[in-house]
Formats: sequence, C-alpha cells, structure tokens
Amino acid sequence: MVGGGALVWLGKAHHNVLQQAESFRQSDIKSKDQIHKLQTNIAKLLPASKHTVIPMVDFQHFLNIAPAAAASLEHLKSKNKHDNATIQALKQRLNGLVESHSEINQALLRQTQSRFKMSQQLHQQNQEVLVMEQSLRQLQSLLGAQVNHEFDSTLVPQMIQTAQHRLTLLALIPNSWPVAKKTAITSSYGKRLHPITGTKKMHKGIDIRCAKGAPILATANGVVASSIKSLGFSNVITLTHSYGFLSRYAH
Repeated sequence: MVGGGALVWLGKAHHNVLQQAESFRQSDIKSKDQIHKLQTNIAKLLPASKHTVIPMVDFQHFLNIAPAAAASLEHLKSKNKHDNATIQALKQRLNGLVESHSEINQALLRQTQSRFKMSQQLHQQNQEVLVMEQSLRQLQSLLGAQVNHEFDSTLVPQMIQTAQHRLTLLALIPNSWPVAKKTAITSSYGKRLHPITGTKKMHKGIDIRCAKGAPILATANGVVASSIKSLGFSNVITLTHSYGFLSRYAH
C-alpha cells in the first residue's frame, strides 16, 4: 500500500504517466488543460471503459501519491534486476551441478566396470590356483606322499627333489619306446609258438612293428656294449645301463 491506495504492477507507459504527474506536481501547475491532459493519459491506462472519468478528488490524490509510486516502481525495477541476476547465477550453478552429476555417473560407471573386470580376473586366478593345486595333489600321489585334505605347501621342495630323483632314474633305466612313433606289439614277452619252428618256446623280448630302415632309439641313457650280426636276429646292438640294466635291439 502506498499513500492509502493500492500499488499495482506498472509497465513502461504507467511509469511515463507517473513521471509526467510528478513533474506537474513539482512545478505546481494547476492549469485545467494540463490536468485534463494528464487525466486523459491515465484513463487510457486503466482497464475500465473508454468513457471512464476520473473524479477531481481522486486525481488530486493520485498526484499526491505519484512520488511514492514512482519510487516504489524504481525499487521494484532494481529488485527485478537483482532477481534476474540471481536467477542467472542459479542457472549457472544448476548447469555446473548437472555437469558434475554427469561426471560422477561416468566415474561410477568406470569404477563398476573396473570392479567387474577385477572380479573376473580374480575368478580366473582362483580357477588357475585350483587347477595347480589338483596337479600338485596328483604329483604328490604319484610321488608316494600322503595326500591330505588341505595341500601342504611346505612339502613342495621335498616333492621337487623326489621328482628330480625319479626323472633321473627314468633317464637311466630302460622305459621308453625304441622307435620315434609308437606302433603295435606283434609279439609280447613270454611263452609263445615260435614263428619258424612252430613249437612253444619262451620269448625273452618284445617284437615291435616298424618300417624298414626306421631308426632305433635307446630306451635310456647307456653305453654300447656290442654291435654284431646274428643269424637269428640280423643286426644286434647291446647297451648297458645304470643299476645293472641291459637292453638289446635286433633289426
């Protein structure tokens, strides 16, 4: 409320009329023509009909409150400008928050993907550990060690030493196949019908099928003891091995 009257939202045209009224009041002009002109301008701004007539008493009251109304209008304009600046600042702040929210979401997505990848890698490593543990258990069983419910990692050095010892034994004792490609056994060790005489006789070797001219391989590390030709076996080579083993190859 200003000067006992209602202050409404004023536009640019209203502001001009108020300034005109204020100039009339300050110059103390009481010309009826000027007053009538001002009344006419004010009447155009009012929402009433075109035939609205402003009483002289009301118009005089309007002239009295014109300075306060003009000052209030200036205050509203200043406040509106400040509010617009505040709104712009809030919009910028909101845009910054939206960008920050988007960046946080992207960071969370990357972190989730990284955790999922790490989880997959950990699962794969656990599977590899299980496979390794099963292999060690099998090796432990092959080496004659007692297999417990939980694998004892302190036994690994002993298992390695035992395995190396057995590998050494396998390299010194005949145990491998005497030809490059494993083929069928045509006659096993033991009693059999002799292929030439047809009589049952002890067979003290193993006959292996192979191609003519195929190279013969030693079944273990050894030393050539003899290399002769025999009527019954043709070419005969005898090897001596460690621990008293001997192997003979006839071709």
